[in-house]
Amino acid sequence: MKNENKTFTLNDNDKAVIAADVKRVFNIKDYKGDGIVIDFDSVVAKIEKAVSDILYNNGRKTNILQDGNGKIDDSVLCQAIFPVISCPCHCAGCYAVNACTKKFNGIGRQTAEAWYKWYFIEKYYRDVYFMQVKRELEKTHSSECRWHVSGDFIDSDDCTACLDLFKTFPNIKFYTYTKRDAVRDNMPALDEIINLDNVNIVDSLPCGKKNYGDNEYLEKLAALVKEKTGITAVVCNCGTDIEKTFNKEHSKKNGGDGQKYCGGKDGCKACRDCKYILFREHK
Repeated sequence: MKNENKTFTLNDNDKAVIAADVKRVFNIKDYKGDGIVIDFDSVVAKIEKAVSDILYNNGRKTNILQDGNGKIDDSVLCQAIFPVISCPCHCAGCYAVNACTKKFNGIGRQTAEAWYKWYFIEKYYRDVYFMQVKRELEKTHSSECRWHVSGDFIDSDDCTACLDLFKTFPNIKFYTYTKRDAVRDNMPALDEIINLDNVNIVDSLPCGKKNYGDNEYLEKLAALVKEKTGITAVVCNCGTDIEKTFNKEHSKKNGGDGQKYCGGKDGCKACRDCKYILFREHK
């Protein structure tokens, strides 16, 4: 359907939900104690613009899926939604929260509002959201999709919608991290997703523990994972792109190789194939 003159408007209940979320996220802090700031009027406008384009302009100006990021190769499609409120818990030092704070590269609010926009549409206008994702996947030449760069399966119905999406595109390799696998939040579709040949689910709470820390912590956690599951956990050694997120020195300081190395033809494939991935916490 194409009618660029038509527009979508959020109702009063929608706006009440957004207003409550704006207050809630203000109290979410990163590891330095910095808070997240998103503007009510700004996110309302962004949500209405995106839904209008998806419904009345065939989503021509909308891109839910992005080509890579500061760490992931551009050949990998990336999907992200707002953290914490989509997750079953908030881990201290959450990288996604850090990316949303106002001091992070000066783009924290921009990132937070974009991720919140997609979270809201995925949760409350789910059919619209997945219609657009399917449009984008039908046109893509990518064979890999990193689902939930930020965020998690929102609820059982969202998990079911993701199952349908993953089954619809068997030639695309989806890989994602979730805490739902650890807490088992009444999501029967998750068991089906885990068993799909084109999906890899990484447990973000291995043995109930956070999956990042210093070298000593990771060594002990890897030993625990091996003891409890018989599976060898992989420690991520991927660096980040000097031109995008962190500089090369920062990457090497945190155990990376200073290069963009996650996914793609020649990049690391651990997230695509392994059950447990551990990360060195950024200093």
